[in-house]
Amino acid sequence: MVNRMKDYNKIIGETFAKYRQEKGYSQQYVADKMGVGKSTVHNWEKGKRQLYAHQFMDLCDVLGLDASVIAKEIHNACV
Repeated sequence: MVNRMKDYNKIIGETFAKYRQEKGYSQQYVADKMGVGKSTVHNWEKGKRQLYAHQFMDLCDVLGLDASVIAKEIHNACV
């Protein structure tokens, strides 16, 4: 179960990193918009830190993403 959660966190992080890079946003920009440190964004993207639901929603807002579409994309990548 632990390994599965780590894989899930990594997929979430990779998905958000992809969209952040497509937008041309730096990790620092996202961190500033979300009121967290750059290292927090880095750790989310590397799957080293779990995103909570409110952070997931806030990150979608910052990146201009539809949360339901991203959730489906992540789910499909995990199954």
